[in-house]
Parts: sequence; C-alpha cells; structure tokens
Amino acid sequence: MFINETQAFPKHLGFLYFYFMRITIVLAIAFLFFTSCRNTDEVAPTLSVTSPYNMMSVNYGDIITVSGSATDDQNLKSVKIELLYDNLAATDFSYELTTNNNTFEFNKSFELDDRHMGTATYLLKVSAIDKAGNRKTEFIELNYGELPKELQGIAIVNKVSASIYDLYYYDLNSVSFIKSFVGDFQSLLADAYHLLIWMSGGTSGDLVAYDLENDVVSWSQSPQLSFFPFFGELHQMSSDYNVAMVKGNSTAVSMDSDGMVNRTYTLNNSAEGGEIFEIKNYVIIEEIYSNNHYLSVFNKGTGNRVHQTLMSEDVIAIKKRNNDEVFVITSTNNSSHLYQYDYKGNSLYEPHSIDPGTLYDLCVIDQDEIILAHSNGLMRFTLDNNSMVTVNTDIALQLEYDDLSGIIYANVNNSLKIFDHLGNSGGSITSGVNVSSFSLYYNK
Repeated sequence: MFINETQAFPKHLGFLYFYFMRITIVLAIAFLFFTSCRNTDEVAPTLSVTSPYNMMSVNYGDIITVSGSATDDQNLKSVKIELLYDNLAATDFSYELTTNNNTFEFNKSFELDDRHMGTATYLLKVSAIDKAGNRKTEFIELNYGELPKELQGIAIVNKVSASIYDLYYYDLNSVSFIKSFVGDFQSLLADAYHLLIWMSGGTSGDLVAYDLENDVVSWSQSPQLSFFPFFGELHQMSSDYNVAMVKGNSTAVSMDSDGMVNRTYTLNNSAEGGEIFEIKNYVIIEEIYSNNHYLSVFNKGTGNRVHQTLMSEDVIAIKKRNNDEVFVITSTNNSSHLYQYDYKGNSLYEPHSIDPGTLYDLCVIDQDEIILAHSNGLMRFTLDNNSMVTVNTDIALQLEYDDLSGIIYANVNNSLKIFDHLGNSGGSITSGVNVSSFSLYYNK
C-alpha cells in the first residue's frame, strides 16, 4: 500500500527530518575535509650537499660549484641556493633550480664576482623544497678573501678653453683620449665603487657621469640658471659611496650612481658653496656669503646644520686626520693657514704657522704626517715633533696620495709627477696631456 509522506511523518516531525538531513550532510563534508587534511604532505625532503665542503677557503673570482641530491616522498619543487653574510643578510648570489621529480641530482656553478664583498666568513644556504612547501636546509661556512684593492689608472681633464674640456684616461701604461665636453669645468671625481667618472661643468656645462668600462656617458644633467657655478666641488662619501656636491642655488646634495638626489643641505640665503667633505655621519661644507668664508657642519642623516665657524681665508681643502678631526688649509692674498678642526666640538687649532705664499692642496700620509703643496714647494709637516720642512722645490697645484704604494701623485706645471711619502721626487709620467685636474681610479 502506498504511504503518503505526510501520513508517515506528521507535520510536527517534518522539520526534525529535514534538520537531521542537513546535519548529516554537514558531518559528511567535515569528515571528508578532516580526511583530506590528514592526507596533506607534512614530510620534508631529504638533502645531501656534497660540494663545497664546510669551512672551504675561496677568493674573489673563484667559481663555486654547489652539488648534491634531494629526494621527497611525493614531489620536489626546487633546490634553492643562497650566499648570505654571517648575519643572514642576502648577497647578490641567489639561485633556484626547479624540478618535477621525486629525486633531484643538482649541480650549480657561479663566479664570486662581487667587487664589494669584504673578507669574512659567509654562509652558503642550500634548501630542498617540495610542492607542499616543506623544506630541508643545510648551511655551509665559506672563508672568503676579497678582491685586493689596486690602482687601475688615472682620470685626467685638460681644460682646453673657458668652454671646452677633454677627458683622458691613463691606464698606468699609456694615455687615451676619451671625449670632449662643452662647459666651464669645475671638478673631477673617479668613482671606483660605481665604475664612473663624474665631472661638473659649472654654469655652462652639464653634470656628467661617464661609464669608463662601457665607454659611454651613463647620464648627464643640465645646469640651472644661477649666479654661482651650478655644479661645483664633488666628493665621494665614505659611508654610503654616494657623491656629494655643492650647487649654485645655495644648496648641497648627495646623489646615487643614477643621479637621484637622496639628501639636501640648505646653505644660508645667497651663499656660494665651496669645499665639501663627509666624515662619521657629518658633512662639512664651506659657505661663502657677505664676503666671508664659513665652515658649516651638517648632520648627514637629517640635513640639519649643527655648527658654523668663521674662517679668515678661502678654504682650499678639507682632508680627514682621524675620526675626530679633519685638516683644513686656507689661503688668501699671500697668507695661508693649516688647521686641525674638531668638527663635533666646533673648535679650530693651528698647530704650525705657514710661510707667506699660497697653499694649493694637501695630502694626508697618516694622522701625524701631511704634505702641503705651497708656492715655495712641497712642505712636510709632522705633528709628533711639530716639524715643518720644505722637502722639494716643485710647485704642485694638486696632490693625491695612493696609500697602497706610498706614492704621491702631483700636478706640477700641468704634468703628472710622482713623489714618495717623504716628498722625494720619483720622476714624471709622460702623458702628452696638459693636466688641469686628475683623480685616481681604483678597481673598487
């Protein structure tokens, strides 16, 4: 006999029937979900690294081969290889080798060609990763020896006229002409860190970054209208390798290798910027206004002025003595001075008087010995015994000290000459170029 549903299940029980069915379906789905979760891959791969071995010694330019095997009970995704600093920060060396197999025999070679990596113990991190995200990692310590610093050559500028200058490069064997530029040349900087040569062209020339390695102008910036030379003195910051310069709109800036400004230092209104130097998170800038010269100290990070002191004469050069002091030389109207400047305490000390005449430059041999380029010749000053002695009659307009070789390079009569750290002459460099300015170019 056919039984009507409403007869078998009275109305007051119909709701319970449908409620029971919904609970049954929900429990079934929950069971299936629980079962699938229990079947998720939670087993990490196995990993064996056979090369390189732990505490292996490697050097710049070496080729590292990372090899070994990885297995997984279901399916591997990749093996990732990373070279890390000892604080686990990443280097530029990172590779991921993909696979779809359960077993993977991997082999990856790469060259240690980062010029800026310093001598230290690095960590080679090798990870086997499966498709569920499980991983097995091994660390291998590598003792790394950095690229030895070497002088590669010398960038030379010949100022042909008031509006044209030529760039040359001396590779320590011969001199090659690079390119002519239009502008009233102001400053030259060989930026070894970024393999660039920077040149500032003043009010009628560009700021140029020349890529010597690829023989091309990397980029240039046109000057803005200003009463003062818009692009002035160039200085490479030791803390971050950015390049600082004074500008004609009463500011100084620091730029990265692409010419992007990352710091601005505001000078007094209508001030012209002169020398610029960075030391221990401070930037020292010569400000010229109201017919006076000042040394202004700025906080590198904030750009705020910390100190300012009046100078009696034009600031010719600022060079580091130690972490607490810089040497400052000034010269105006046949009068010159040498100072030790405590840039944090804003105090000047004059350790020794200078004979009448003009100071053109100085180079620092160490914190107690310097060579001064004076109109009477090269003068050697030693702080230990407060001795100031004229050691050579050659008149140099510019000095650069290569502390790797102990050689002083000097612009004497628009030619390059060399001297030892005591000021003894070592001969001339035959370049055939009229040297207006030069800058030492290293390999890093």
